[in-house]
Amino acid sequence: GCPRALDLGAGAGVSTQLLWKNGFRRITAVDISRTAWDDNVDEAKLPPGVTFTQANDNAFLESFRAAATPEPFDLVLVNYAINENKALEFAQTLLAEGGQLLAPVNQQRDFWFAQEFRLMDRSGSVLWRQAEVGTWAVTFQPDFTAPNCQGQWCPQFRGADSLSTLNLKGK
Repeated sequence: GCPRALDLGAGAGVSTQLLWKNGFRRITAVDISRTAWDDNVDEAKLPPGVTFTQANDNAFLESFRAAATPEPFDLVLVNYAINENKALEFAQTLLAEGGQLLAPVNQQRDFWFAQEFRLMDRSGSVLWRQAEVGTWAVTFQPDFTAPNCQGQWCPQFRGADSLSTLNLKGK
C-alpha cells in the first residue's frame, strides 16, 4: 500500500513537505502548537492524506495506543531531541514491520546539548548514526514557540540548499 509517515514536531510543515517530496502520501503531522502550522500551511490546499493533529508526543502516543485498530507507520520522523528510552518506545510502539524511525537522540541520558541522528528499526536497533545529515545539523531549541527560531528546521539553519543537501544514506 501507500507508505505512511508520522511527522512529530511538524512545526511549520517543512518536514511534512519533505516527506511528501520523498513519496509519502499518508502523513500525520503532529505538533504541540498550532501557531507555526497555521501561519505557514494552507490546510485547504493540503493534498489528501496529509493531516495535522495538535498534541504533544505523550498525548499522541496515548491516543495511538487507545485506538481500536492503530495503524502503525512506515516512517516516524522526530524533529526535536529525545532520549534513548523515548526513541525506543516510539520505535517499538509506532512502527510497522520494516518501518524506521529517524530522530536526534541524546548521546548521554538527558543531556540536551549533544545529540546525534539515529535511524532505528522497530526492535530499537540502531541502523546508523551520525552528528549531521547534510546541512541539517542537530541543534537543540529549548523554546520552539519563541519568535527567534533556533531549532533544526529553522530557515537560518537549513539554508536555501537544505533539500538538495539532505543525506539520509549515511556517510
